[in-house]
Amino acid sequence: MAETDRSLALRVQAHLRAAGRPVPALPDILPLIPTGLEELAGVIAANKLRYEELRVTPAFQLPVVNGEASIATLLTAPYRLLLDYLKQADVRDEDGNKLYYLGRDRYEMSQPLQYGYFTFEGATLFARLAGEQPGESDFDASLSANFVPAADTLPASCVPDSVLVIAQLLSALESRR
Repeated sequence: MAETDRSLALRVQAHLRAAGRPVPALPDILPLIPTGLEELAGVIAANKLRYEELRVTPAFQLPVVNGEASIATLLTAPYRLLLDYLKQADVRDEDGNKLYYLGRDRYEMSQPLQYGYFTFEGATLFARLAGEQPGESDFDASLSANFVPAADTLPASCVPDSVLVIAQLLSALESRR
């Protein structure tokens, strides 16, 4: 069964109660859930052992035309991709060949032609296939990257961590009062 904001808030209350800490009312917890899930997404994305837990599956399909594809719709809910971790995205061509990330400043430079490459600038994916120059490639790319989950897209393996992160946010707020 999928989580909801309310079920996560109830889990946070139970955690705090079990720890002998003050238990805030649901209206005090609910507004912190999106922030907590965003914080959790960054923590999981940075963890080499767990980063795949919050990867979009199946991968998004993006039409690349003249070497460019918009990712604007992928930066909003329900799968809001983490901008800070896009360079670690798994981008592949139609045949499943992996494209390799290059920083935006190196993307236009001459690179070995046996590999395909990608980079991002704002809400645009720039991609080129093996043997092609920037701006030449037309293909359907698949993109899998880390995202910020909503409660109903949170994998079960991440629920305990989300409770801890939200409880820590509450503690930080309490310490400021």
